[in-house]
Amino acid sequence: MAHSFSFNGVDLSSSTYGVTLTRLPRPLAPASKLPTAEVPYRSGVYPYERWPGPRTLSLNCCVEGTSPSNVLTRLDNIVLLLNEPAPKQLKLDFQPLRYYMAQL
Repeated sequence: MAHSFSFNGVDLSSSTYGVTLTRLPRPLAPASKLPTAEVPYRSGVYPYERWPGPRTLSLNCCVEGTSPSNVLTRLDNIVLLLNEPAPKQLKLDFQPLRYYMAQL
């Protein structure tokens, strides 16, 4: 089964974009960090609330088209779609119940 993704509610596997993932991204979990604080006049450090940090996902994909000019047009449309000033929802089709706030 060919996997793909959607960005900002737009399915990139559609006939308009023709994107398929060639390799599933790993790891999907952020690096684990345990924030600590040093309290003056006390020995040691103290852990406090853990927040997941940002993560970088590399999506290896291919774009299929009917001709070289069709592929270039699709690539231009994909760049326009992904070029958002603020993070938008990225949904991977093999994780239907999860989304990531992503930005190019």
